Amino acid sequence: MATMADYKGGHHYYDSVKSTLDWIRSQSDRDSLDGGITSFIAKYDSEESAIDAINEFASKLATNVD
Repeated sequence: MATMADYKGGHHYYDSVKSTLDWIRSQSDRDSLDGGITSFIAKYDSEESAIDAINEFASKLATNVD
């Protein structure tokens, strides 16, 4: 299991998660009562589309974790 300090192939697991969460926050209404989740999903019209957008963003991050 990876820890936040693990490096593999020059890739830092924590950085990928943080980058993805920062991106989600940048797409959301931070002032909403639910932290922006509803506005994020609404932007993509459905939960499935929102998850697809997250996966697409994350897939563009460094993937060399061998």
